[in-house]
Amino acid sequence: SSPNAADLDADARRYAAAGRQADVLDLRRDRFQAERSLTSYRALREAATACGVWPAERETALALLSEDMRARPRQPAWAWTGPVLIDALIDDRDLDAAWAAARDAASERQWLRLADASVESHPAAALAVYRTTIGALKVQTGDDNYRRIASLLLSARACHRALGTADEFRRYVAALRAEQKRKRNLMKILDRNGL
Repeated sequence: SSPNAADLDADARRYAAAGRQADVLDLRRDRFQAERSLTSYRALREAATACGVWPAERETALALLSEDMRARPRQPAWAWTGPVLIDALIDDRDLDAAWAAARDAASERQWLRLADASVESHPAAALAVYRTTIGALKVQTGDDNYRRIASLLLSARACHRALGTADEFRRYVAALRAEQKRKRNLMKILDRNGL
């Protein structure tokens, strides 16, 4: 982070130590305006919560992040980490809003974070993300990839349990094993994970 950010953090700590919460909030608000990141959003949330004004402050912050998401220039997929709006909504545990925002713009990493946060609350939506990701990974080889598939399958199993569809999960894993049986290391990793 830039020296400016470090200076700002030092100022914020001094103000907080002096009980100047409103000044801390002003600093955090300015920082968020200048750099709309999850880190600056969290700092703003902390300062606004301490001042008892987070609901109004959050509404303004989310409006700015929504604007950023709509105005985003097209970037190559590999360079794209996804809109900060989605990260902020996941961080706030506002999962309904996060799913709505993700629909048009989430990166793969964000889809997975959202699914991981939503196994209990949105198991069907989370399951769809896991299945899509597993589908893309099936065509690749390598033990790291196989461990990732096993991890995603364990998450998918948790979704099926939440949905009461354990039999469907067993059928899915059986079909996956039949289709991938030549990948001996994958089979060993699935065995080790009780899949």
